[in-house]
Amino acid sequence: MGGAMTPEPRERMDDFLRLLVGDPMPSSDDRAQARAPLDAVIDRESGKTRRGWRLALAGAFVVVVTVGALVLVDVWGTSSATAAMEEIARALEEVSPMSIDDTEFIHNVTESVALGGGDAEMLGDVEYDEEFIFYLLPRTIEMWRGASGSLQLRETGGEPIFFSPEAETAYYEADLDDIDLVGQTNTMAFTDDQGEEWPAGRDQLDAAIRDVMYTEREVPETVLYLDVALDILRDTSQPTDVRGPALRLIGELDGLDLVGSGPDESTFSVEYGENGVDSRLTFTVGDDGFLRYEEILDLTVDEESGIPANTAIYRASYSTPEVVDSLD
Repeated sequence: MGGAMTPEPRERMDDFLRLLVGDPMPSSDDRAQARAPLDAVIDRESGKTRRGWRLALAGAFVVVVTVGALVLVDVWGTSSATAAMEEIARALEEVSPMSIDDTEFIHNVTESVALGGGDAEMLGDVEYDEEFIFYLLPRTIEMWRGASGSLQLRETGGEPIFFSPEAETAYYEADLDDIDLVGQTNTMAFTDDQGEEWPAGRDQLDAAIRDVMYTEREVPETVLYLDVALDILRDTSQPTDVRGPALRLIGELDGLDLVGSGPDESTFSVEYGENGVDSRLTFTVGDDGFLRYEEILDLTVDEESGIPANTAIYRASYSTPEVVDSLD
């Protein structure tokens, strides 16, 4: 890929940086730290770790039980997504929320693989014939959140997965593995992290989500909305009266399909195009209202960056939050 850098790969990299660091428009410093502590990832070959989240549906209809009433819904239509989210929200609101005292922590683990790389200039003087270098970077983040705002993160970097032998050779010659913390484990502690504050009311929450949506991307509004709303379901500090409305708002999004349903979780997806690449966003929500799994799959080849078709450019699994009494 010779010639001047076209905007598409740069824009796509910005999209991932917004996902990873939560900044509406990444700065040059954000790009340099795109693989920062809150990346979320599983091994590219981790079909074995997906916990059976995608169960086949029996037939084209499913019976949803909602407060004493049986509702028959078409599971392939948008109404099935709405009904499934309503069921999760009601179940969530009928149980006691997770709580901890000053000696306890909410603990969970994120395992992910995310797209890394960018302009080949990042390789310095290392010879490389392509204009861009991209790879998939596994990472594990273990998190302990305390009642008084304490937060501890333990981050472990995995071995990158490359799209070509040439990219792998150039990567290690440029010592990018040191920047990406490959094979390293780092622990970070914070004393006053209160998490993101979101309003509890449905209309107020909807307005707050829309207020921070990044609208410069040429993708359906559903994708822009999910970029923000799924953060709420990832965040173990969010209370029931925020996650419940968030679930209902997500369930009403246009184009969202229910694609899998199990005894304690449901899976949803939406397909969209961006910069000439067709993609599918898939995510799984547990009956506790927390995000269990998410994936961005490029369905078609990205000609500019060289990323092959059917590549999961972002994938993350989240353990069920649990209460523990130590930072081990």
